Amino acid sequence: MTKPTPDTPLPEYEALAFFEGTWTVAELPPEREFRETCAWLPGGRRHMVCRSRLRTATGALREGLSLFSYDPETGTYLYYGLRPSGAVETNRGTFDGERWILMGEDRDGETIRRRRVTIRKAESGGYHFMEETTDGDDSWRVVETCRYLPASPEG
Repeated sequence: MTKPTPDTPLPEYEALAFFEGTWTVAELPPEREFRETCAWLPGGRRHMVCRSRLRTATGALREGLSLFSYDPETGTYLYYGLRPSGAVETNRGTFDGERWILMGEDRDGETIRRRRVTIRKAESGGYHFMEETTDGDDSWRVVETCRYLPASPEG
């Protein structure tokens, strides 16, 4: 049996097509702007690369870079995000065909802050995003929710 080439579609990786396209966020006030374009890393269909641009309330532009991939050894999906502030976010999780659940954690001294991101298809198009955190064994609390909507590639 021959090993598949990087551009051979495999179901686990093809699930990442969920994110492909250009997106904006529905709940932003008019003076702010967010656009994110996600596309396969050139040369194959194994990694989804997303470039984002955010206009803050003060008018400053910030850019970010994210990567979604699949780890066949563990059977989990990976998320790696580079934030304009210098922060780096790493999450790992699952996709059940309708919903992504990605988990990560950060340390601040002795405190461990756990993160759970849930992404699911929206009936009206696009997808819903929710991020929750907890410190140690505390209850989960929602820190962000929004709805991503398809946007034109130019803009």
